Amino acid sequence: MTGITSFGAYIPRLRLQRQAIGEANAWFAPGNARAKGERAMANWDEDSVTMAVEAGRDCLPAADAIADRAFIDAIYFASTSMPFADRQNGGIAARALSLSENISSFDLTASQRAGTSALIAALEGRKTQLVLASDLRKARPASEAELVQGDAAAAILVGQGDIIARCIGSHSVTVDFVDHFRATGADFDYAWESRWIRDEGYAKIVPPVLDGLFRKTGVKQGMVNVTTCHTSSGLLVTEGIPCLEEDILTHFSRIFPEDENYHHRRYLDYDGRLGFNAETHLKSILGGISCTFPIEDGKLVRGSRQTIYFMEYDGPLLRTYMVQVLGE
Repeated sequence: MTGITSFGAYIPRLRLQRQAIGEANAWFAPGNARAKGERAMANWDEDSVTMAVEAGRDCLPAADAIADRAFIDAIYFASTSMPFADRQNGGIAARALSLSENISSFDLTASQRAGTSALIAALEGRKTQLVLASDLRKARPASEAELVQGDAAAAILVGQGDIIARCIGSHSVTVDFVDHFRATGADFDYAWESRWIRDEGYAKIVPPVLDGLFRKTGVKQGMVNVTTCHTSSGLLVTEGIPCLEEDILTHFSRIFPEDENYHHRRYLDYDGRLGFNAETHLKSILGGISCTFPIEDGKLVRGSRQTIYFMEYDGPLLRTYMVQVLGE
């Protein structure tokens, strides 16, 4: 059985404060001036290949790299920001990791799903393959991408033996839906409006993908649960229309105003940090952190007007959420 046998990651030490981004662009996008947190930023001597190599070293610790990594049969390198347009970038990473010359090397690019595609391809094979994903994307000043995107790399070793995670099944569709694009030679992405992406993209494309996944894995009855793993974000299910979105934001802010005299606006005894976001936690409690949909006869049951909203009360921040499929 093929599965994931090891993993590693690399995040640059340099950080860019989101508040600094907001202040620099306050004249153009005043709403970003209150952005919180920080994002990872590569140093001047780092690129997607060097970061991928560091992630690979974390995934494959070795006293003797040549001998200890000789079992690897292939390497995948996925990135939308490869330093070379006509050179095997994965081959550079393989050489830096002291992998054997008798391996296959594949570069996957031109899509943000390149990393996922590489991992699926590796899991569908029978060889021992190293999957590297790394990106260092430029973002247009004052854009949401500038606040959200960070530079980093990940490495996953796929093979047989001591498996720590296995893939039960996967299902893909290929739809030329343009939520964003970057033409050859352009520095920044051109992004479409977020509601268009949600309503015409996720809402119409994702449900059939889930139906296909349930069909492949044989799940006939069960449920899908989505949970956010944070205390200052949440998940809501309601009708997806702009006026209702405005009502939600307005009334949440009215119930939990930022300028209220909260107890959670002081130095915290347990870590000495200043707590200043009580209203974000209270919004999360009120709205909830998870939602569940049933699976009936191998299909996801969801009302025609039901829309899942991820609620960011304290960001933009890097968030983690979990999707569980329980069924038989």
